[in-house]
Amino acid sequence: MAKSTYQSWYSLSLLFPLFMVTAAGLYIARVKGFTIATAPILTAVEASLWILSALGTGHRYLNKPNRWLPMLSQSVYPVYLVHMLILFLLSTLLLPLSVEAGVKFVLLTTMTFLLSFSAYLVLKRLPVVLLFFGVKY
Repeated sequence: MAKSTYQSWYSLSLLFPLFMVTAAGLYIARVKGFTIATAPILTAVEASLWILSALGTGHRYLNKPNRWLPMLSQSVYPVYLVHMLILFLLSTLLLPLSVEAGVKFVLLTTMTFLLSFSAYLVLKRLPVVLLFFGVKY
């Protein structure tokens, strides 16, 4: 990795708290309806700061080897494929319900996450299925 690239990531991992606080402040100002905060340019700045915050947080806390990394790396593609089917099926069941949209979102997200990884843990025991996912067994 080039020296300047490393310095950029290092700076990002040091400055992410500042980015996060600024993004949160812009978000609160926008939600509260301050007219200056609703300017489209500030919305773009807010979105960029959230992205920089996520990248900086990831670089600082997730940029080291751990025992889960090989399993998670191998499961990315199969879980991605399975989650599409699960998300569609859960959406057809949950979205027609007459509950608040926030509750539907939390239920849909949580259930999709749990069912996708559970399905992967079951399917990874079947070598033929792994062949379809492109995973070595």
